[in-house]
Amino acid sequence: MEISIAAQVDGIIVESNGQKAVEELIEKAGEKQIPVVTVMKDSSNNESSRKSFVGINSYEFGQAYGEAICQFASEDTKKVLVLLKGGTEDAGTYAYMKTALKELLPGRTDLEVEAYKVDSKTSFDAEEIIRDIFLDVDLAPDILVCLDEVYTECTYYAAIDYNKVGVVNLKLK
Repeated sequence: MEISIAAQVDGIIVESNGQKAVEELIEKAGEKQIPVVTVMKDSSNNESSRKSFVGINSYEFGQAYGEAICQFASEDTKKVLVLLKGGTEDAGTYAYMKTALKELLPGRTDLEVEAYKVDSKTSFDAEEIIRDIFLDVDLAPDILVCLDEVYTECTYYAAIDYNKVGVVNLKLK
């Protein structure tokens, strides 16, 4: 962003990560009359000088995940486990996913949908948590939903490492 501001570009498109440095750069761009559009994640500053936000919201994500789960679920599917990040950013998606599943599968009272909070500082922590899911018979789901790229990669590697290829059906959508 600093380079873009210095070059006096016509506009900046950025995914805001909520860090103070990014918020300050959005304001600096605004002072220079450079419009800023945030994508995927909006500026955490309600008084930000960003001009627009473009992204998908947690309702749409939840609906999309719910529809995907319905495509992969069979009569034998009893448990869906959703890996959530340590913060609250995935909570809305999870809630709307559960709502979508109730609407899309109204007769499936036997389908258990649980959230598993992955409170990890590094991808190694995520790997250990996902390993535990694969190895713990009581925790192992029929469908595992990863709301994060790191969790998805760790899941693929764990399926290979623990000889679950063919046992666990992994789909990338």
